[in-house]
Amino acid sequence: MLFKSTLIRSVYDLKYIFFIVLFAVLNTNAFGQTTNTWSPKGSWEAIPGDTNWNNSANWSLGRVPITTDKVVITYAHGDLYPVIDGNTANAYSINIESPRQLTIQNNAQLTVTEKITTNGKIIIDNNSIVNAKNFEITSGGGSALDMDASVLNIEEDIAINGPIDTGTKSTIYAENLTQSNSDLSQWIIDDSEVYVYNKLYTQKLIELVNGSIVQTKDLEMTNSGGSEWKLYDTSVLTVEEDLTLTSKMTLYNNASLIQTSTTDENTYGAFYQGELNIYRTVESVRNTDYVYWSSPIDNYDISNIGNTSHRYIWSPTVDHTGVYASNFGNWESASGSMIKGKGYIVRGGPSGHIDGGEYTQLFSLNLAKNGINYKFNNGPIEIPVFHGGYNGGTYNEDGSGDNGPSITKISNEDDNWNLIGNPYPSAISIEAFLTENVNIIEGGVRIWTHGTEIGDYDDPFYQDFVKNYTAADYITYTNLGSSTPPPGDSSDYIASCQGFFVSMRHDAASGSNVIFNNSMREYRFTYTNSNFYKTVETTQKSRIWLNLIAEETKSINTMLLGYTNGATKSKDPLYDSVIMDHNTMNIYSLIEEEPMIIQGRPLPFEITDKIPLGITLTTKDFFSIGISKVDGLFENNQDIYLEDTYTNVVHNLRNSPYQFTSEAGTFNDRFILGYQDKSLNIDDIIGDSEFKIIATKNFIKVSTSTNTINNIIVYDVLGRVIYQVNKLNASDVKLNQLKPTNSPLIVKAVLTNGTTKTQKVMY
Repeated sequence: MLFKSTLIRSVYDLKYIFFIVLFAVLNTNAFGQTTNTWSPKGSWEAIPGDTNWNNSANWSLGRVPITTDKVVITYAHGDLYPVIDGNTANAYSINIESPRQLTIQNNAQLTVTEKITTNGKIIIDNNSIVNAKNFEITSGGGSALDMDASVLNIEEDIAINGPIDTGTKSTIYAENLTQSNSDLSQWIIDDSEVYVYNKLYTQKLIELVNGSIVQTKDLEMTNSGGSEWKLYDTSVLTVEEDLTLTSKMTLYNNASLIQTSTTDENTYGAFYQGELNIYRTVESVRNTDYVYWSSPIDNYDISNIGNTSHRYIWSPTVDHTGVYASNFGNWESASGSMIKGKGYIVRGGPSGHIDGGEYTQLFSLNLAKNGINYKFNNGPIEIPVFHGGYNGGTYNEDGSGDNGPSITKISNEDDNWNLIGNPYPSAISIEAFLTENVNIIEGGVRIWTHGTEIGDYDDPFYQDFVKNYTAADYITYTNLGSSTPPPGDSSDYIASCQGFFVSMRHDAASGSNVIFNNSMREYRFTYTNSNFYKTVETTQKSRIWLNLIAEETKSINTMLLGYTNGATKSKDPLYDSVIMDHNTMNIYSLIEEEPMIIQGRPLPFEITDKIPLGITLTTKDFFSIGISKVDGLFENNQDIYLEDTYTNVVHNLRNSPYQFTSEAGTFNDRFILGYQDKSLNIDDIIGDSEFKIIATKNFIKVSTSTNTINNIIVYDVLGRVIYQVNKLNASDVKLNQLKPTNSPLIVKAVLTNGTTKTQKVMY
């Protein structure tokens, strides 16, 4: 045994001596001196003046690394760190030592078979992509990930133990992502996206700003001191399953938390300790304004909203037996815990805002203090809705002997209204909501904008108040769009905390449930929670918004007509919506004599289509009908004609608004909207040489040699009528009543056969 041991020891001694000799030989230069410049396999050495990763002379291997090479970035001449610029690169693993760095830029792509570890810095810039199995930022003070407009795609785990900056327009993918409790690992995600397929575990501050997106299967946040999530702007955090928060989360105004799990039990949505804050900001709120609310938190008390005693719910039906033909609703005082899915109204913003100011409402719960298991509303939520059963015609209030104003009209829709609200801490899709509840509600949703100050308006919902609000401040939304054109692009979502009205279908059983569910909250890369009173298109829509304007009072009412797949020429609950108030100035289209503030019609578009329009006017005035906005095929100069059957005028609304005078009343037979000038039948077309509009120094002359002139209208460049003459029955007319000002005018002349000519002149 002793002999064997001695022999084995001798063999190892020989190997050791051989290794020493070989190492000395390999490290002896031409002058017989030994050096210590030996580098590990795959180390970066750099040639002075060169940072090119793809230069083989820069590597100890004598070649560019491949997928089987372990790369170590430990050596540099000055600041000559490797750069992958617009090319592809590969490695088995990469280790970046402090304070070294690696840069991937200008549409470059780096693929690493195993792990990237950085105790230095890695820069991914300008549409570049880095792929790896694992990625770790170690705990060194100089370690960092610095990205901008690029992608980090990690197959398994990301560990963050140091600074990370995703810049803007960057995307990170990982199976799991863990943030350490080091202060250096705090992370601001700015206009970027992070997708974690399994678990996201955080221990320090994470902020989402400028519309950033984070989506994960599970989220766990521990209370390790400074642990917090802050979501700003239109940022979105989506959690598919477990949400375990034992520290603090704050959603500012337009930010959203989306949970896609279909259950509201166990840890889904639960807070065991910590603090939950949701801020909602409302613009231009006066002390007398009402804001429509709904709570995103279970068991939240209505007394925490606002600083007033004016808090109400809407009771859909009130017994009016012997007084009215229908049992329309009324406002009732609200108190106690807010019911999930129910809408509430609260008056006023901060004190002193007589003319309107910004008001921010905080939904706040300190769970450790309260000792109550509050949680975000999540999963299926049902709220019953009701109607009074009246389905007769519209009637005047005074016809029943009531002392209210005689002009007030009551329709069969007025006992169908229900005030409900978005119950989630995220926006919901109007289209998904209406589609889910198509058998219960119809005619879209109505959202209050508090745009007009309280005044001497007709009583809303027939209560005899001295001062009232105007129903024109409701904006209606269907799957076609909104009754008032939205600013910029439309997104058709209802914001978190927003209360809104719906109309229950006459053929649905009173007491049926309206359903909210998480599928309405799903993020589909078009998600937004902005605009508190409510806004890409996934279906083809071509739409026209028309304004009716009273020149003296400056009142405006808007309607929407559009063409989309799924709509028909009959009444469609997903696309069409009746007017909400019959007692204010309205413009509307008609479906079988029923006034629609929104009407959808089928595709393909037919140029021969004609749509009857009606108006309700509350005073005698000078009015105009004009285009507010168009989209789809109407952006391509498709003519839009308005026919006035009372004057036999066909007017192209693309040229200017149509102006007219009228008495007060309802007129459902006066206007027709179309897309062809009916006067342009082939037998009636005449050349320009036979139909002339000429401006001279002292008059404007209109003449025709083949017909007679019926009427002439002169507009200024703002579309206002400055002169009009009708029933001329003449072939030659001189207009000398206008004072020449050398200004541009638009002259429109209509012949007795309906032929119309519009021409711009200087007079």
